[in-house]
Amino acid sequence: MDKLDILTEQVGHLTETVTHLSGTVDGLADNIATLTHNVASLTHFVETGFTELKVLIQKQSETVDKQADVAKSLADSVALLIARSPT
Repeated sequence: MDKLDILTEQVGHLTETVTHLSGTVDGLADNIATLTHNVASLTHFVETGFTELKVLIQKQSETVDKQADVAKSLADSVALLIARSPT
């Protein structure tokens, strides 16, 4: 085996290694793209969830306010009835 054969063999090995590394890099690029998509999806999910939660909390707050108004009105009515009742 002369030097040219040795160099040819080494170039062949290097070519195989570069081809393998290229495939690995392509796979990593695909994984990064998938992760980027997943992060975007999760971000959207979290933003949507917080928006929906904020709306629910606002509605519950409004309901509590209405219930407090009704309770106050009932208490006022009971107090008025007690004040008017003969003793």
